[in-house]
Amino acid sequence: MGLKGTYVALKSGVGRRGGVAAGACVICVGGVGALLTSVSGIGAWHGVVGRATAAGSSRVSSQVDKAAEVTIASPRPYFVPFSGQGPSLAGGRVAWTANSGQGSTGSPIDRIYLYDLAQRRLSVPVYSRYGTAGFIGDYALAGDQLAYVDTGVTPSRIFTWQVGVVDLRQRRARVVVTSPPGASSYIPPRIAFDGAHLLVLQTVIKGSNPPAPESMALLYTLARPGRKPDLLARAQSPTTSFGDPVLAGDMALWTTQSFGRRPSSRLTAYDLRRRVRHAIPVGDVSEVAANGDYIVWKSGLASAPSGGRVGLYSLHRERVLSDDLAHTSKATYPSIGGDLVSWTLADNSRVQVYSVAAGRVVHDAPPVPGRVYGLSAVAGDTTGASTSGQAGRAVSWVYTSNVLGKGPQRGYVVVREVGP
Repeated sequence: MGLKGTYVALKSGVGRRGGVAAGACVICVGGVGALLTSVSGIGAWHGVVGRATAAGSSRVSSQVDKAAEVTIASPRPYFVPFSGQGPSLAGGRVAWTANSGQGSTGSPIDRIYLYDLAQRRLSVPVYSRYGTAGFIGDYALAGDQLAYVDTGVTPSRIFTWQVGVVDLRQRRARVVVTSPPGASSYIPPRIAFDGAHLLVLQTVIKGSNPPAPESMALLYTLARPGRKPDLLARAQSPTTSFGDPVLAGDMALWTTQSFGRRPSSRLTAYDLRRRVRHAIPVGDVSEVAANGDYIVWKSGLASAPSGGRVGLYSLHRERVLSDDLAHTSKATYPSIGGDLVSWTLADNSRVQVYSVAAGRVVHDAPPVPGRVYGLSAVAGDTTGASTSGQAGRAVSWVYTSNVLGKGPQRGYVVVREVGP
């Protein structure tokens, strides 16, 4: 596509109000609805389900090469954040989940959409094996691989699940771990994935008299299939669980959340080389992300709907570099890649991108009537993160438009060049 530098991918919805910005290049995915209903099979690669419309293909191609922003139509319009999941962008591809709206036919988040930016091709590499009784939870792109959590819900609201990895180049899928037999779960697992390791945070309840909840942080190495995972941490308490999984270089990170009389959410790091676990003394934090030397978080507990302050920590220097990057106490779900940090305001009015090197906000998706912004995510220092196949950084975020209008709401994914 010819775009170079740093890119921003946005899940968006475009209607008569709050639509695509002037000058943006829009790629309409033709025939998606009909093709989606004809696809069969579960848990495997399902090929192309839509392409840029043939009538405008030559015109679109020339615009894409020159545009600073590319907009891709999503087959489903509503982007419901599950456990803070925004779009994922790596290897010249962008992945996202969406549904058709509360109570609508086909509304469950039961599939992952994947768009190849270089080939301008939309596909559905993952369907929930549980059908309409299932949903896709966490998912993450790393190079040519896509990891995901597929969760089924029983009538009694007990979860059964499996964690899988799809090789996007070879179009093959494999299951890495499933929910333990004989155990129940009321919390779907959370995952982090870097292409070589899969960090799984799971909470299961064993027995019934009395029930015994157990939370574990497990590390799977994909190059060692069939071998038991490394147990990084375990908690056997009805008031403790693990959240916010992150893999950054040789470090695995997560929060240990306590729901007792004094709720807390403390950050834990595990050195994969030295096999040493230690706490990072930054107080109560949640919604953690990391890349290279940097860790970012939202201050306070995950249950706080009003947001918090964005903090920045250096692993190398072992100190907090900033406790308020966003200069607001209403930021949510920060993400980081390279020296770029993004976040969404708690009222969903805007998304901002901050450069640590420049010490300022370098991109601001401003408030627009009828537009509601969702979550953001940054992929940094990853080979093929740019559509030219070169190493680069990318920022992704979501928004839905026409939420106040009478017409249909339509979802879009936008890729925007931010800078060198």
